[in-house]
Amino acid sequence: MLAHFLGPKSENAPDVILQMKAYEIELMGTHSLLSFHLGFSIMTGLFMITIGMLLLLHSKKIDGSILRTLIFFITVSLITSIIYFHILAYGLILVGLIFLVVAYFKKLNN
Repeated sequence: MLAHFLGPKSENAPDVILQMKAYEIELMGTHSLLSFHLGFSIMTGLFMITIGMLLLLHSKKIDGSILRTLIFFITVSLITSIIYFHILAYGLILVGLIFLVVAYFKKLNN
């Protein structure tokens, strides 16, 4: 995340965004590549939040090894989203990861 804010800014970023808006793909309708990219990232982040919240609500009934495994895989998802997606996507995945970590510590205390 630090690289996003402190790293060098690409001079051609606005051009790339315009090209993504202009490039249309056919996938159950016509969509721009930019809307597909944003929609997929937001959907993935919200999915991770949902998993984290569900496990937080039911953490007393879930084995700790399941929570550790999910924490590992969502951490990998977070790292992947930091590399390939934008700040909103990894912000949402980070929220899901926080819910999982809280659920894990809640499980440890019970």
